[in-house]
This record gives sequence, C-alpha cells and structure tokens, in this order.
Amino acid sequence: MGHDPDSLKNALLKPALLIVLALPLLAAGLFLRHHAGSIVGPLAIAVDEAGTRVAVARSGKVYHLDADGASRSVDEDLLDPEARHAGLAFVGNELFASPDPDGDLLRCTDTACSLFSDDEYAPRGAVHVFAEANRLWFSETDTERVQRYFPDGRRIDMPVSDLTRPGSLWLEGDQLYVANAGSNEIRRYRMHKRGIDEPEAFATFSDGDEHAPVNQPCCFVRDGDGFIAAFNDAAGRQGTLVRIDASGAVEPLAVAGLENPVALARLGDAVLVVDEERMQVLKVTADGTASVFGDEAFRTVLGDGASLRASLRMAGPALAVLAALLAALGGSWLLQRVGQRRPDPALVLHADTEGIRWLPRESDRAGVHLPWALVVSTPLALLPALAAGWLGQAGIAALWALLVLGIAAARPLIVASRARLPNDLRVGTRNRHLVVADTDKGLREFPLPQVQWDETELRPEPDLSIPLVRNGQALFHAPTLAAALLPQLAPAQRIKR
Repeated sequence: MGHDPDSLKNALLKPALLIVLALPLLAAGLFLRHHAGSIVGPLAIAVDEAGTRVAVARSGKVYHLDADGASRSVDEDLLDPEARHAGLAFVGNELFASPDPDGDLLRCTDTACSLFSDDEYAPRGAVHVFAEANRLWFSETDTERVQRYFPDGRRIDMPVSDLTRPGSLWLEGDQLYVANAGSNEIRRYRMHKRGIDEPEAFATFSDGDEHAPVNQPCCFVRDGDGFIAAFNDAAGRQGTLVRIDASGAVEPLAVAGLENPVALARLGDAVLVVDEERMQVLKVTADGTASVFGDEAFRTVLGDGASLRASLRMAGPALAVLAALLAALGGSWLLQRVGQRRPDPALVLHADTEGIRWLPRESDRAGVHLPWALVVSTPLALLPALAAGWLGQAGIAALWALLVLGIAAARPLIVASRARLPNDLRVGTRNRHLVVADTDKGLREFPLPQVQWDETELRPEPDLSIPLVRNGQALFHAPTLAAALLPQLAPAQRIKR
C-alpha cells in the first residue's frame, strides 16, 4: 500500500520517531543506574580508647559523634567520595584516616591532618590499624599487605604480603589474626623471633547460597576470648554478623534490620555496626538487641542518601522498560509498514463492487493485535522489574522486561508473517456468499451454510462440513472456513475454470 516515496516516507516517520525516543530513555536509565551505584553508604567507623568519641566515614566526610550518638562536628572532603573501602582508627588522641585508594594514610588532630609517613612504602588505600605500645600494625585492603611502623612514621618491616583484600587485624600474644576476604577466611599467623610462620585458617563461614554466598570476612572486633566478625558476599550487597570463639567455631548472630555490615567498632559492652546497604549505624548489645545509633541530624543525613539511591535503583529499570516498550512498538509498527504489500489488483478492479464486506487478513490485523499485546504485557514486565530494581538487581529487571515484551511481540509478528493468503487473495462476504478475489481469477463466490458465524474474522461454529459449490456441485468440504482458506486455500487450488 503506498507506491509513492513521499507517502512511504511519511508512513515510516512515526514509528521511527518512537524508536528514536526510546534511545534517550534507555540512556537515562543506564545513567541513573550508574549514578545509583556511585552513591555509597558509610564505610568505616572508629571509637577512641576512652569510648567517648565516635567517627564515621561516608562520601568524603568524617562525622564526629559522642558516645550517645550526638553530632559534634563534620570534617568536609577529608576522604574520596567515590571510595569503595575506607579505614578509620583512633590511636591515642589522633584519628588515622584513609583518604582514597591511591592516597597515603592521614594522621589527624582536632586542628589539622598530615601524612602519617613519607616513606615510599607508606600505608595507602583503605587501612585498618592495630596499635601496640610502641608499634603500629597496618592492614592495607587495596595494596594487600600488612606493615609495621613506629608511631613516629618510621617503617619497621612488611611481615605479611600474601593477602587478598585484607581487612581487620588483631595481635594477641604471638598470634596475628587477619581478615582475608580473597581466601574467605580469618587467618592466624604465629609470630616468633625469626619471623612469621605460614598462615592457617582460623575461622570460616558461609550461608550456603550457591549463587552469591556470604563468605568473605571484612572486619572483626574482640569479644571476650573470641571475636565478633562481619562476613559479606562478593558484590558487597549483603552480609551477616557471626560470633567466633577461641577455637575458631562460628555462630551466626541474628540482628534485626541488618543487611550489609562493612565495619565494626566496640563501644563499651556494645558493638557499633556500619550497614552500608541501609546506610545506618546500628548499636548491637550483648544480648543481640539492635538500635539505630546517632541523633536525628546524623540519621537524616544517612537516610537521605539511602532514599535517593533506592529511588534511582527503581527509576533506572523503569526507564529501561519504557524504552523497550517504545522500541518494541516503534519496531513492530515499522516492520508492519515496511512489510506491507502492494494493493491487490483484484481489489483495485472491484473496489466499487457493492455489497462486498472484505474480511481482514491476519497480517492486516497485526497492527491491532501487537499494540494491545504490548500494552497488556507492560504491567507484567514493569511491576516485577521495579521490584527487582528496588532490590538492586537491575540486570535481572532489564532481562525480565525484555523477555516479557519479546514474548508479547513475537506472536502477532509471527502470525502476521505466516498467515498471508497466497497469490494476494482477499476474502469477503456478500449475500451470505463467500467472495474470493485473486489476481488471476478475479472474483468468485461460494455459498455459505446457514449457520451463525462471525463474519469479521472467519469464525464459524466448529465441527461443520462447509461445502464449496460451483455450478451446483460441491467440490470441497471443510470443517471450518479457516481450514478451507488458510493458509493454502485448498479449495481454490482444486476448482477449475
């Protein structure tokens, strides 16, 4: 339909416009997903030896609170906002802070910060600290080593370098404990005068999930003669707390409201837990009771970040689904226009014939079926996609949406491509006769049985024997008109002039 190039161009303009509009929506969805991933919750926490000062690191800032959670001050732009790991530790009255993956460790007082050491091996990246009377131990997550320094910044040695993403460390007598995420274990090294022995696995844990197991330790704090430790999954989206006794036996701790612990600090008899996913700090008492730590101002700052990230995680998949819907509608519309056949010569010849009601081909109806199929399927795709996006599974959300929309679009397109009558046939009715028009034989009429049937879609009652008669002789019987006419039009092939 449409030999005129200008009319064809106009016919293709609208579906092409839908496809073009889908591109910025898809780009916006991808951007929002990336932006959501760049919003990081709190990553590190430290409590001074007296238990009176608490420091929390998030988005380049260090928030200072007292033991009751009241806000005291904020160090602006002290750390890298894009950092995925961070370290904070109090050593005496000084705060040791890890600025970014490539930055050297900072030593901060109440008035200023300076580099801890100008040594070429100076601790850098996310640094965990253990302080002895006259030595400092540093576990470096990004540079994957343990080093010892004097408090004045002079380097002693590098006793351990066989680590992968190490976290917390603790020295007890001649036993050095290090959380080693890469090997899914808390390691124990025996120290002696001649050096250090090969490590042994002191404690391991896994929740048994085959796809995303929670089995990588990030941090621990002393708890009696054992430890309380946090284990996470490889993606850093979920985790749990466990209690480890002196022998290394592990017992999971059920803490209500905890999703992804990434840092721990002891505050008196309680443990402060940084939950990066929920962007809050929990105070967990010895009996396992958890409460949100911090005053209203501090909780609001963290809560605003959590709300924004959750909204962006939903908006990204939603825009991607809408982009897929527009692209599917535009693409199907475009395929229909491009694949539309030239007018039937028989129809052109008999266009003015009165009384003929031309029935639509299935291919003609594809433009009707397809939009409705996509409109009905969109909520089926969109609602689960939004739920998956809320949980942070943007990839699953997009795949689900594309799968549902693809299935919805496939059937009308396949029907449209397969159900075309041969030889440009057109079928209609007139005076309870079936009218068949084709290029070679023009118009032919066949009497229809006296039954109730839907003339708009060739749907007579089932289980009929429909005679197709010429000159008073039945040449063919079919149970339905569809069997008689689609897809091969067997009666027309058997009737001779």
